[in-house]
Amino acid sequence: MTEICRGLGIDEECCSVLERYIKLLLNSPVNLTSTRDLQVAFVKHIEDVAIPFSITGIKGDCIDIGSGGGVPGIVLAILFPQSRWTLSESRRPKATQLLRFVKELSLSSVEVSNERVEKLGKTHYEVFDNAVIRAVGRADLCLEYAAPLLKPSGSVFLFKGPNWRDELRYSAKASATLGMDLARIIPYSLSDHSQRYLIEYTKISSTPNKFPRKPGLATKRPLGDMS
Repeated sequence: MTEICRGLGIDEECCSVLERYIKLLLNSPVNLTSTRDLQVAFVKHIEDVAIPFSITGIKGDCIDIGSGGGVPGIVLAILFPQSRWTLSESRRPKATQLLRFVKELSLSSVEVSNERVEKLGKTHYEVFDNAVIRAVGRADLCLEYAAPLLKPSGSVFLFKGPNWRDELRYSAKASATLGMDLARIIPYSLSDHSQRYLIEYTKISSTPNKFPRKPGLATKRPLGDMS
């Protein structure tokens, strides 16, 4: 773990907190990750976040949509302690674990929301500077979740694998509808040779009033499938 942190430019104190977090994640009674190997988990959950955000950085009020076990939100809260975070997780068992992680790691700048993201889009309309989404769904779905939450000129960062281009035709429709614009694509590789991409979309105009739609509609009738 220390060698990975050193290679990423992460100091010893921060690395120690990240290692504590990964151990909490692996030992959780709720299934939050597909691996039980500490080294593999560190690459999959820490490297995958730390590498691209060493380029972009992140600050301000941020939300992790569909946080699951806290990746990438908790990782970024540790790496960028001046940022403020809301971890959005609608499944109560996972949200309960997130609350425990936040408490045990003393992350005072992190709060957990158990509301559906569509409801947050109404109560927290244009509140956040940044949103991050990892392993939630197709890009058009992710953009629809994020857009109402973002301030004008805010950004959403999507973590994607090597087939991300297959989603472009869907995300192009959604971004045009939602007032979002593809800002940049950051390719990077993990130490296990996985090829990864961080896709940034920026909010260039206010989200139309009909968004967020009712819970479930984004998945039942995706924007990318509409003519």
